[in-house]
Amino acid sequence: MAQQSAGFVHEHIEKVVVGLCGIAAIGAIYFAFLGGRFASNDGKAPGELIGEIEQNTQNAQSAVLNARPPQLEEEPPGGPAVAELLKWYGADRKPITEILNIPNSVPRMQPFGPVLISTTELSADQKHDLARLVQPDVPVIMAGRTKFEMDAAKPPIENYYDGFEPIEPIEVETNWVAVAAQVNLKKQEINFRVASYPQDAFLAIVKVHLQRFDIAAPWLGWQDCDTYLPFKEFERPPLTKVNALRDLVDLKQEAIARTKLPKRISGDRIDDFYEIMPFLKAPPPKDRDDLKKLVRDWSSLAEKAFEGKRPFADRYAEAAMILARAVVTSGLADGRDLRESEDILGKAGRKLERDIRGYQLDSSAEPDKMMPIAAYDLNAVPGHTYKYRIRYEIINHYAGNAGELRNPNDASQLTLFSDWSPASREVRVEAEMQFFLTAANPRGGQARVAIWEKNRSGFSKNEVEIEVGDKIGDTGAQCIDLIFNEDINGRQDTVMVYIANDGSLRQSLLSVDREIDRAFKK
Repeated sequence: MAQQSAGFVHEHIEKVVVGLCGIAAIGAIYFAFLGGRFASNDGKAPGELIGEIEQNTQNAQSAVLNARPPQLEEEPPGGPAVAELLKWYGADRKPITEILNIPNSVPRMQPFGPVLISTTELSADQKHDLARLVQPDVPVIMAGRTKFEMDAAKPPIENYYDGFEPIEPIEVETNWVAVAAQVNLKKQEINFRVASYPQDAFLAIVKVHLQRFDIAAPWLGWQDCDTYLPFKEFERPPLTKVNALRDLVDLKQEAIARTKLPKRISGDRIDDFYEIMPFLKAPPPKDRDDLKKLVRDWSSLAEKAFEGKRPFADRYAEAAMILARAVVTSGLADGRDLRESEDILGKAGRKLERDIRGYQLDSSAEPDKMMPIAAYDLNAVPGHTYKYRIRYEIINHYAGNAGELRNPNDASQLTLFSDWSPASREVRVEAEMQFFLTAANPRGGQARVAIWEKNRSGFSKNEVEIEVGDKIGDTGAQCIDLIFNEDINGRQDTVMVYIANDGSLRQSLLSVDREIDRAFKK
């Protein structure tokens, strides 16, 4: 059969199909990338949005770069000029686009803000524990009784500075005990490295704490001291304010860690205390010759400490060891100074208590790496003998940031405490006039007090009967309460509460004072 001629459909159907597929493909591309499902709520396509974003970015950049600060005239506090500054830099400042009146014509493209991701979060094998704090070194101690020019009202720490003039100064005569110890920064740096702390980590000291142990009342144990500070003690802020606390502490570190006692009017000198430990009085000098001069001074003081010469009242093995060790480890001593310091270091070490002899051999105790800390007890009771120990409190480097710690709870601690130092040697607190509770009469509501007053030949004793509200002889103290038959340490005792002549509130125990009085007679 002869083949029929092909029609239009048979000849061109392939072209039609290909054309329709092309049109469908173009429509799909347009729908996918130029409009349709990626359009904003007001119907704008991605191309339009990109153009608007670029234009807004350029407008914002131009506005910021060309912005000029307003010409502010001198006005009283709280005027428009201050308001203008607060608009830019205050706590309630707005975004810069709002401050510069840049219109935000780009519609929101997502319903919520981006998820906050911790930039310090590490994998489990990279996390670490808090660094161990170095225990303070062997403490040195000095005591006296001095009339000070004290502050009637202490300033906040923000306003305090070295040489601050007292606010409404008053004269106060009181006993004082000064305690200082060194912290080995070289060892602390090693501890920071072991715990993977950053290079700029340091000991930001918040407070130096002090405890005392009354030899006459060992059952009381170690008791906290209300240490003297020249400024109002600041409260610990919440974790959210840790950076503000860090800035404050960094600025006032010298006053916090090594504060000085008030200005002396009369009585025992206090300047000698600042000389008996390297760099307690002033930081290390940068000049090598100045440092060598200090090393020679330490060598001389080490000899005086071991022999009990001024400023030391008697032989002081701990102070001799610390001073001689500083000379030997400084690397700046030679000849006679070095030989004598090495000799004193050996002799003093043999005089130390067994549990602190290891500090003598610490070759890492380079003087410029041994940071001194100091604290003062102004409430020690005359006639009592005490031991002291010291420690420091610092800002937790990871406070509020648990991302790098194995134990997230460690980040909830705003501050951290070091271990307590070894105990100091014993020190007896003396005064020209001291008194002790020696007898009690519960039925009569009275007590007997023995008053010891210093004279040329020693001390003379006078006994007085007192009731609540009476002055205690000529001591300047006043009895404000007598508590009879109080259960103290498992036995009946009498407590006398009184206001001392320096205005502090104190108490005496009959059982303790009676023993001190008997020993005082001898």
